[in-house]
Amino acid sequence: MKRFRLFYLIFCLWPLAAMQATDNYRFRTMSPAGGFYYGGVQSVLQDNDGFIWILIADDLYRFDGYQYKQYHTRFTVLDPTKDWQFFNMELDEAGQFFVRTKNGMYRYNKISDTFSLWEQEVNKKKPAGLGTKWMKEQQDWLPQELMNKPPRAFYVDKNGQAWLGYRDGLYIVNPKTKTCTHYTHDPANPYSLPNNSVWTINGDLQNNVWVGMYAGKLAYVNLDEKFPFDTYFPQDKKLNLSPVSAFAEDATSLWIGTEGGGVNRMNKQTGQFTYYNPAHNHIKSMVIDKKHNLWIGMFTGGLECYNRLTKQSQHFFHKAQDDNSLLLNDIRKIVLDGDSGLWIAYQLTQMKISYFSFHTQQFTHYDFTKQETGYYVFDMIKGNENQLWILTGKTLYQMDVHTHQLSAIPQKEATENQIFMNFSTLCLDDSGNLWIGTIGNGLVKYHPKTGDFTINKEILRYKLSSIYSICYSHGNLWMGTDNGLLCYCIAENSFLRYDEKDGIQGNVFYPLASLQGLDGRLYFGGTNGFTIVDPNEIAYNPHHPKAVISEFLIDNQPIQLGGEIGKCQIVLNHNQTNFGFQFASDNYLIPEKTLFKYRLKGYDERWIEVDASHRMALYAKVPAGDYTFEVLAANNDGVWSDTPTVMKIHVKPAPWRSWYAYIVYVLIVLGILYLILQLYLKDVDKKKNEELHKIQMSFYKSYFVNIAEVSSNERDKEFLEQFVKIIEDNLSQPTLDVNYIATALSMSRSKLYIKIKAMTGKSIVEFILNQRLRKAAYLIIESDLTMRQVMDEIGIESQPYFTNVFKKEFGDTPSAFAAKHKKQEVFSKIV
Repeated sequence: MKRFRLFYLIFCLWPLAAMQATDNYRFRTMSPAGGFYYGGVQSVLQDNDGFIWILIADDLYRFDGYQYKQYHTRFTVLDPTKDWQFFNMELDEAGQFFVRTKNGMYRYNKISDTFSLWEQEVNKKKPAGLGTKWMKEQQDWLPQELMNKPPRAFYVDKNGQAWLGYRDGLYIVNPKTKTCTHYTHDPANPYSLPNNSVWTINGDLQNNVWVGMYAGKLAYVNLDEKFPFDTYFPQDKKLNLSPVSAFAEDATSLWIGTEGGGVNRMNKQTGQFTYYNPAHNHIKSMVIDKKHNLWIGMFTGGLECYNRLTKQSQHFFHKAQDDNSLLLNDIRKIVLDGDSGLWIAYQLTQMKISYFSFHTQQFTHYDFTKQETGYYVFDMIKGNENQLWILTGKTLYQMDVHTHQLSAIPQKEATENQIFMNFSTLCLDDSGNLWIGTIGNGLVKYHPKTGDFTINKEILRYKLSSIYSICYSHGNLWMGTDNGLLCYCIAENSFLRYDEKDGIQGNVFYPLASLQGLDGRLYFGGTNGFTIVDPNEIAYNPHHPKAVISEFLIDNQPIQLGGEIGKCQIVLNHNQTNFGFQFASDNYLIPEKTLFKYRLKGYDERWIEVDASHRMALYAKVPAGDYTFEVLAANNDGVWSDTPTVMKIHVKPAPWRSWYAYIVYVLIVLGILYLILQLYLKDVDKKKNEELHKIQMSFYKSYFVNIAEVSSNERDKEFLEQFVKIIEDNLSQPTLDVNYIATALSMSRSKLYIKIKAMTGKSIVEFILNQRLRKAAYLIIESDLTMRQVMDEIGIESQPYFTNVFKKEFGDTPSAFAAKHKKQEVFSKIV
């Protein structure tokens, strides 16, 4: 039997150096709603590709952080007649994944995504007693209640702490500090243990812990996760209502204003809540002065002063025709001006603000409508001793509180580009720079020393529009928006976004509802409650995730590959040009916040960035060729993969577009061109032959005597035909002369001469020579005979003589005549 490195052996290798225990673990539920199974999760294991495998009694699942892939049917296909039950899972030293079933041990094939029988022997019994043995070694200090019951599950984490699973919950024991913490399910806490009955505990490749429980529940614990957020929602004996709209703080209490629930008071030491109902319960702004007065600005309720020591309150309302009253009962913001008074902004579309003096108990009103009208004063903050910064949707103003002079700050870039900035809130950093949140235009920095405005729209890539509140803390800006809480690191020009998965109150925050507390903690109110941020507890996930290609799809359907995903070249046919990839990562800490960027080199060189809800890349009608798909992942804190996961793709051309098809096409084209050329040459030859024929006809007319023209009667015609035939039949005879012809015609020489001269106008010798030369011209053009053979055919033996008489007759020597009139293919045969 082959040896395997069983998953539970890691328990024996836990480090001796222990660290202090913590009771701030967050159990993130990873099982689907309702769990995997009515029974328990028997085993959890991570393979070398980063996938989490979950085993229950009658099924097996693969989890990529987002989807659960079920494998029971892949076993029933192997043998549908058998009862399939699953016992445990193992990885061998080579990283091969095995599942022990009732029907034997099966090995996983990553290429085909199937299982095959490895060993028939079934041994489902696991070595027991690791947890019991460990507990006996610690029996001198462990609680007796634990010593009396062996754990159902046992695991030692990277810090040397023992995790003991029981039916009544989870115990985490630190042998170094001799502390024991008991974790159970709390229905009011979404990050508590999902179920009290723990069945299995195991670690993953990043030394995080997975806990399987009854009712098919599965939890994930990142041991390094800190909890910078403390959130309060409306519930019994806690926050009485939401939205939370304002904060104020003193040494012992946090005062929380709500929209409709008045003021909540939380004791910072005990966490207990008490409640105060001012004249109106819709709170917009609160401050606490040095005399322990809580000033409350309300919507429709005016201004109220509540003394926390005497519990007495004083109300200020708008009174018609009374200048020593509020301009309006609808207050938006109140700003404390040291120990001298308050600045008051209204829910009013006019540039009017008020100042209330603590000393004189008088209101002074300032009307700046000549500067601007039609816009609300959205926010105000106190700068140095004599500065008050006032913000409308259009303009930033600086007011000297001593001279009451108001100056609009020019915005060069906005003016030149005709941009309405839509300002909404502002804050100051330690250097005196103003940071302004906008609606739709991102984050704006104003540098008072240079007068420059800098617009940073990078924040908009987080799918938000509005920045409602800003707090500055140790070089970072914390912003409540309409899509989560964002932290902007000024020095690095980088953003981190937090949402409900991180434990904040919700994604939507309330305008101006923020406060930096006396101890440096930050308070943000929103539509669901409020969140306290401890910047000192912010911890970043340092893990560089590995992107994992979980599926390859053709026409949106997953297919089996001919090799391991990411380690093979995919070869596609010409009709498989619509393909895609689904990907995940090995980051399981808030996987919903994992980001991905991908590209298909050879098709589109650009990197495309997507969030976890769009972790799929689809391509349509990809041309034939070679491509490389690359994908990177970033964890929940924006840490990217070191190297991309790569898959190579080769798309075959269609048969009619392959290289051999193109050879055929070239041959066909060449054949067509050859045919066209032949037809063209044939046409040229035809025209040339017609020309030659015309020439020949002229020779023929001279060569063949027109007997009808020279004969006056039938008798002369017969005589001349006989005369010409004798010459034609003997033209090759050099000795052909008048005597031979006269004898052949049974005529005297003189009588023959007279008769031929009368009929043709030539002597017999001239006629014979003319016939010889005409036939020579004919043979030169029409035959392949050499000049010597032509001379033999016409009965002339002397070359010089032939050349001389031929030139006299036709104006060219026989060779020159042949060059002009003979067919091209016989030119080389001229003697």
